[in-house]
Amino acid sequence: MIFKRFVYLCAIITKWEWMEIKLNDYHKKVNAEKIASMAYWKAHPLSRKESLNQLRRLREQRLASLSNW
Repeated sequence: MIFKRFVYLCAIITKWEWMEIKLNDYHKKVNAEKIASMAYWKAHPLSRKESLNQLRRLREQRLASLSNW
């Protein structure tokens, strides 16, 4: 089993080596927005209270979406 995983990973790596990554303007824009967002939140971290409130809201949203199933 481990050998099969190793062979699979080697196949993926060799495939990536010859694949050329092409970014168009959309990808460059999205990457720049993500980097700017990460820089902002690193400079302005949430307080513990704000973080707990955010987690509570996310939990409520998840429960609401799951209850629709």
